[in-house]
Amino acid sequence: MNKTLTTIIITVVVVLAIVALINFKNNPNSIPGIKIEINTPKPIVTNQSANDSKSTILKEKTTIYATIENQGGSGNVIVTFHLTQDGNAYQRENTIYLNSGESKNIDATFDEVKRLGGEITYNVDAAAR
Repeated sequence: MNKTLTTIIITVVVVLAIVALINFKNNPNSIPGIKIEINTPKPIVTNQSANDSKSTILKEKTTIYATIENQGGSGNVIVTFHLTQDGNAYQRENTIYLNSGESKNIDATFDEVKRLGGEITYNVDAAAR
């Protein structure tokens, strides 16, 4: 082999070795015995209920109440309220911040429902953002 080809091969090998070393140093999970785990929120809905206490004589309103408990790390949580009446589905989203182990009461009011519109069903979901 000529000297130029040998120099190019050695340069490529050195560059690849440097890139591999940088990746190894910047990835703590590559070091045996060390694992990094991102502690994101793990929200659960511990309680939910609904009533029409905010209704007036002329307008029906249903409010859904929920208690969200965070069983993970601190962070933002998206709470989605779902309500269905007579085949019509409605939803509201709320983003809240929960610390680790914190619980929060939250509610959403729906004024789309009708006084004689049939049975109302509802549920609440919570997910980490």
